[in-house]
Amino acid sequence: LDLSGRLQDCTAPDDVVAAMARSAAELLGRSFVWYPARGDARSLGALAAFPFPTGATVADERTVALRALANGSPAGASTEAFGSAAGLYLPVGPTAAPRGVAGILPAADLSPEQLKLWRSVCGLAALALDRVAALRAREEAAVRAREERTRADLLRSISHDLRTPLTSISGNADVLLDAGAAL
Repeated sequence: LDLSGRLQDCTAPDDVVAAMARSAAELLGRSFVWYPARGDARSLGALAAFPFPTGATVADERTVALRALANGSPAGASTEAFGSAAGLYLPVGPTAAPRGVAGILPAADLSPEQLKLWRSVCGLAALALDRVAALRAREEAAVRAREERTRADLLRSISHDLRTPLTSISGNADVLLDAGAAL
């Protein structure tokens, strides 16, 4: 419940990741690592490590995280895929387009309840990341709409500024054509 409240206040993906790291430390007493998905969601960005306790060593198990991303299922400790790894890695987000891979270290001695709790944390984080992405998309759409209104206003202004002198010139030309000889 506390995590859900913290995630509601997040306005950027980094805020969501920090909330996940805090949950890993507070709920499980574990280090947390995050690999953001890049572009086509088939490659991973730079590792963000959150050691617990502070100063602890965190292994970079990118290969295991890539396996979790590629298969859309957990990999690492307590799984059949890379079971000898130090951490447990879960893809976060929809299977078709995950946002990244979350890992907790060490993961070898997690209880079934702790595993369920961690899966719940990852599920809540996925929803929060989707909400943040939707918020950004909505803000970008609003900016595009404002730019379009500004462009339309500018065109109307230019059109008006051109029509006003053209009307006067056109009227004078008609007068010259009709009464040019008399003038």
